[in-house]
Amino acid sequence: MCLGTSFEYLWPMDYPGVPDTVFTEQGGVIKVSQVVNAARCIWRPTPLADVGIDGQIEHVHNNVATARIVFVQVKSGASYFPSDGSLPTYFPSTKHANYWERADLPVILVLHKPETDTTYWADARNHLRAYGRTPIPVTKVFDAGGVLNALSADGPLPSAPRSSEDLLADMFASAHPGFGVEIDFFDLFFQGLVDMGRGLYFGMDLIEYVAQMKLVNGFGSHFGLGQAEYDFVDRYVDFLLKNDLVRFNFDWYYRHLEHDQIVGQIFGPLTPRGREFADSVANLDSRGAGYEKVVQARAVSMEFGLDFDGRRTSHLERFKTALQMQAPQNNA
Repeated sequence: MCLGTSFEYLWPMDYPGVPDTVFTEQGGVIKVSQVVNAARCIWRPTPLADVGIDGQIEHVHNNVATARIVFVQVKSGASYFPSDGSLPTYFPSTKHANYWERADLPVILVLHKPETDTTYWADARNHLRAYGRTPIPVTKVFDAGGVLNALSADGPLPSAPRSSEDLLADMFASAHPGFGVEIDFFDLFFQGLVDMGRGLYFGMDLIEYVAQMKLVNGFGSHFGLGQAEYDFVDRYVDFLLKNDLVRFNFDWYYRHLEHDQIVGQIFGPLTPRGREFADSVANLDSRGAGYEKVVQARAVSMEFGLDFDGRRTSHLERFKTALQMQAPQNNA
């Protein structure tokens, strides 16, 4: 009896302690793993050197890994949730805000409340890039559908590879007459080829160019833009991403669209699937030659506005000189 009493007294002093927070935090990670598995996607916990990312989620479509990946940071515990039952807001530390904002992949913040088994998420990288180091509202339910929505943070999720015939059929079916001239995805894709047909460009100026060329050649009566035409542009960008035809900075494009209401420009290399599609269409175009070929790259350049008789250039030179004169002299 005395031995038992002595053993119970010495136990907390002679062995490492394990605080409840360890189990609480691990419970949040386990919850994420379960939800991701229910979404039939892949959860990869960070095995070493966790400096602000607990793991990754990779999208799986029809049992095929698509290489669409997001980072995940998990926080678990009642302390992250308001006592009045309202949705949580997370206050990132400066070091984590800097780290997540500069990440190449979206950073999904997940908050889990063990007592009620409720879990929410937010796109932390998007919030930080859009609003700076401000509190992050965590309002979206993290369930199987939430996993797919989180994976869509870098654009619509890719689908299974499709034949060139199916892609062409969809391009032709997308024809939109609202511009006054009928424009479809085929026009935008093949009129937008650059870099020897291995890259793609898109911007509103491309639509205007295609419309003007069609008008000049008698394929329409007028040209105009409205909400339906901007919806058409959204569908075209979704089409490029879902069929994995081109690589481009979707975050940059999305930021212009969502926060500035500006249709940005797309410029990027065709993917292997995009190159295969362009090559297959080139093979179908057996009668094409020179500039009459369907697959024919164009040159794209930035157009610089007037410098008002060189006034801006002169100001830049004066500004540069003034800064150099004010800089401390190196006497070494």
